[in-house]
Amino acid sequence: MRKLISLISIFLLVGCSLEPTPIYNFELELGLEQDGNGYYHLPMDAQGASNQSLYKFAVDTNNPNIQLVHWVSDTYFDVDYFGYTESAPIINGSSYTYDDGMAYTMFGPHMEQIGDTVAVLVGYTDSHTFECYVLNFEIILD
Repeated sequence: MRKLISLISIFLLVGCSLEPTPIYNFELELGLEQDGNGYYHLPMDAQGASNQSLYKFAVDTNNPNIQLVHWVSDTYFDVDYFGYTESAPIINGSSYTYDDGMAYTMFGPHMEQIGDTVAVLVGYTDSHTFECYVLNFEIILD
């Protein structure tokens, strides 16, 4: 019995770390104007012959490990594809962080969406600590 207790004690001391799990600041770096109600404003500017305005979103995970970051919005646009209409998201769904902890994605609303408010959710699960980080924000398309 004494050997069993000793083995369990050694296992717990060696197998379990007493260090706290690191928590990283997860921050938006959109570069957009934010109003008093917390909404960001994206000035719509069609580029070339397209009726789509492209913008690059960024988040800083402040995490030294490369992470897979997921992006989702509540707004889609319809695409006619070989006689079929499909809904496509206006944001790329995922990206990886660089060595500096930054992750980027492209956001592409269409001109007919001017005046809409788009909700965006971005987040990741730390691949080392399994902590979840989530941010949400809303953008008014001006």
